[in-house]
Amino acid sequence: MTSVESSERIHRAIEGLAKLKRASLLMVVSWILGVVALAVIVISVVFGVLHGALAMGPRPQSVEEAFNMVMRLLGAAIGGIAILIVSLIIQLIAVFALLVPSFRRLRDYNATLFGTPSTLVSVGYIGGVVLLLASVGGLTASVFARSIGGVLMSAILLILGLILLVFIGKIGVIVGCFRMKNEFGESLFLASGIVLIISIITMFVPHGTVVSSVLSFIAWIMMYIASGSALKKLQQQLSSREVASAPSTATGGQQVSGI
Repeated sequence: MTSVESSERIHRAIEGLAKLKRASLLMVVSWILGVVALAVIVISVVFGVLHGALAMGPRPQSVEEAFNMVMRLLGAAIGGIAILIVSLIIQLIAVFALLVPSFRRLRDYNATLFGTPSTLVSVGYIGGVVLLLASVGGLTASVFARSIGGVLMSAILLILGLILLVFIGKIGVIVGCFRMKNEFGESLFLASGIVLIISIITMFVPHGTVVSSVLSFIAWIMMYIASGSALKKLQQQLSSREVASAPSTATGGQQVSGI
């Protein structure tokens, strides 16, 4: 492999790690916004219920009062709902604009190491979203058509989509973390993979969804730090190569001019 080919490979790794770093940061931001959104919604609803109870008594006296109470609750929670939508949009950007492309660039850097993780991440996240959209469309059509078979098929597509998103995509990230630790020497990649494995296991524990979410949050923070550190090392390595190749290029130019 020539020095030019080696530098091109390093550039691919740098691009992949840079995208992974940004994806990790957006996942952390999305998680924080999600927590804030849920807190705003819960607090708004609780205060809305208390205010309605004090204003109208334990029960609405008419349909109009009941409707007004529901509207007040929705109005109080609208801020949290808006933040939640922003959180979901950021997460989609992190996954499809950064995370999936980051593993593709790492695959271009080393197909032997990162080919399988890239495939799992692409199939898991892209395939999962496609199946979820198909299930929603199928369910809507089945309800209007009053088709029980269509509803059951939509439910199956929904389950398969969730499996791809929650398990296959995350398993791809886990395998990628282990291989990035071996390739780039960052122990936090290994720690991130282990924490993600634990987050999957805790999903099957009663009331373990919150714990799983917190563990994923911690894993993304570690992945952000690890990718940043590996990125810095590769950039320094690339700079050293360019500096080392500069004298030979200059010498070659002098020889040509001498001829």
